[in-house]
Amino acid sequence: MRKKTAILISILFFSNHFLSGQNTDSLINILQTENTEEKIEACLKLSNIYIYSKPDSAEYYLNYGLDLSVYENDLRHQAIFLQQKGILENERGNISSAKKNLRKTIQIAQEISDTSLIISGSGNLGNSHMYVGEYETAIELFTYVAIIAEKKQDIKTIATANGAIGNLYVYMKSYEKALPYYEKSKENFEKLNLEIGIALSLMNIAVVFYNTERYDFALDNYEKASEIFKETNNLLNYAKCISGVSRILSFKKQYKTAINEEKNALKVYKDLNAKIDIISSFSFIASNNLKLKLYKKAILYLDSGFNIASEENNYHHLSILSTTYKSCYDSLKDYKNAYHYSKLLKTYSDSIFNKESNERFSQLEIEYETAQKEQEIELLKKNEELLNKENRNRQILLIGLVILLLFSILLFFLLYNRYKLRTNKKTIEVEQKLLRIQMNPHFIFNALFAIESFMNKNDLKKSVLYMSNFSKLMRMILESSRKNLICLNKEIEILEYYIGFQMLRFNNKFTYKIEISDNIDKENTLIPPMLVQPFVENAIEHGFTKDIKSPELIISFISENNYISVSIQDNGKGINKTHTNKTNHQSLAIQITKERLSLIIGKKHKKNINLEVLNLNKLNTEQKGTKISFKIPHIEEF
Repeated sequence: MRKKTAILISILFFSNHFLSGQNTDSLINILQTENTEEKIEACLKLSNIYIYSKPDSAEYYLNYGLDLSVYENDLRHQAIFLQQKGILENERGNISSAKKNLRKTIQIAQEISDTSLIISGSGNLGNSHMYVGEYETAIELFTYVAIIAEKKQDIKTIATANGAIGNLYVYMKSYEKALPYYEKSKENFEKLNLEIGIALSLMNIAVVFYNTERYDFALDNYEKASEIFKETNNLLNYAKCISGVSRILSFKKQYKTAINEEKNALKVYKDLNAKIDIISSFSFIASNNLKLKLYKKAILYLDSGFNIASEENNYHHLSILSTTYKSCYDSLKDYKNAYHYSKLLKTYSDSIFNKESNERFSQLEIEYETAQKEQEIELLKKNEELLNKENRNRQILLIGLVILLLFSILLFFLLYNRYKLRTNKKTIEVEQKLLRIQMNPHFIFNALFAIESFMNKNDLKKSVLYMSNFSKLMRMILESSRKNLICLNKEIEILEYYIGFQMLRFNNKFTYKIEISDNIDKENTLIPPMLVQPFVENAIEHGFTKDIKSPELIISFISENNYISVSIQDNGKGINKTHTNKTNHQSLAIQITKERLSLIIGKKHKKNINLEVLNLNKLNTEQKGTKISFKIPHIEEF
């Protein structure tokens, strides 16, 4: 069987609260009343309504409901809200936060002896461990949940547990073992007529059929699942169905169509901040660009996925991304980087599932399939305790080694954080210098002086217009300066507003042109904010003197291969004919811009940034003035 490029499954929630059909307006109105108990229930229902479509709204109502529960000392609802927060963080990919909330859920549930909450909290905690490849812990939790559910004859929990174990087999690529668990899960949800559970089971069954190359069955199940998700406004899993279809298209070698389909799903994942799915989408799009031999474009998507996976310590996806990286660099004959990612691949693969974990998983699987009784688990615990007593000395030694290892890891992270703080400090210093150049005291003084002049002349209309434009310009510059990259269209808008402001100040004594080549997509092309403004300011303030006839400024953005060539040209006096302090100001702008480009673009894309300043007065041409030009990598928004 051919190797599949991705695994897309949906976790079946261990929760007592599936989506509510109650009207949201009526629930929101309840929040305006004085009845705290009704407000708590309304928050819970609203969070369930929004958890798949508007996760930020769901988070708001969960936090609100949790605060009310704490105020009322309502431990049961505290546990429920913490569990729902854990479910939300699982879907977002914030696994450590999910584990923290779910452990609190189990702790409170044990205090109040709420068996149903102990079961659901344990099941969701198992999902968290499975997401990050901790399969041993996950199977222990799922087995525990399944045995208790069968004793209680809790059909919904049994269905959920079967789905979770099926998911674990899919993660292990044991697809044929996963299928019967998914089918059992679907049958139980059909008995309860729970549409979300049925749809999740259908989608998971489609995953199994896809990975066993039964594509017609996979498409049929995806279509049935997507109809239910669309009707219930379950955007996350509706997007997962789109992703499933895109993978089938890819396997049929319809790579461009597959990429376009996956980009539709990626937009939903980004809106919902579903980090695990975002990583999978970036990885899938990159692998299809690799098949189209668009290696550099593939690497851009890999970079985005790798950054998120690294933050989450997601070794499963880091392993997949490293494999694609290696293939890209092999194709580009960049053997140094190819070797680097080969080493990373081995490291991540070893971390995912070592030999000892495989043996333990097999042992637990046999225990689950041969004896599904709580008494046998108790017997295992007793045997384990006896073994612990016999090996106490070895455990003491092991604990000492673990403490030493933890200390080493802590020391490493302290040193690493210190390095990051220094790097961030340097970045902030450069940005502060840039702000001082962009809105220097000289410019502010001139602007305020012009406003004063209008007021002295009793020209109230111009004074108000000038002051309004000046405040808007400052706001636009400060807002854009908070971001590393903005779209070219926004950069040009700010630039035109700034030049228009200067023209108002100088009574339209100069003209300007902004030229953009047709092959540049202004909406989706990214550049550092306020990149051109310092040089435009130099040209207007220092290049255009009173003796310059018809002063003109030309700014151009031209696409050349994988670069954008930027130039700022004026017909002023030339850089050598300005005063010394002006020359120093221009040099400072050039130096700061170089540092900024190096920090924002050069380090990330590993490309050199060349900035050239030409004094046209020294050249044997009819052109006069100064021309500043540089190139930046062409970056498209994902």
